[in-house]
Amino acid sequence: MTAPAVDEIITRCANHPERYEYSALPGKRWIERRLIAMQLCAGCPLLGAPCAQRALQQEGWAMAEMVWSGVPIPPPSHIADRRRAYALLREIAGHE
Repeated sequence: MTAPAVDEIITRCANHPERYEYSALPGKRWIERRLIAMQLCAGCPLLGAPCAQRALQQEGWAMAEMVWSGVPIPPPSHIADRRRAYALLREIAGHE
């Protein structure tokens, strides 16, 4: 039996993308939103490297201000938190 391709796997965010928008996450600080994002993604079959790799392959607008692999991507105006989020995604993806 062959494992399904990554594009064929139903993710937790597929049916409710609005829950995975950065602006929908409670909390004022990035770390607070990160904890919520981790809970949202818990149990997803793509959590970890596959999701992080997919996020890093997306064009800017597709990735922007969403949760990927439990990592909330803040808007561009949040420069330090955005850098932290991208660095964490690269680490999860195995790029660093």
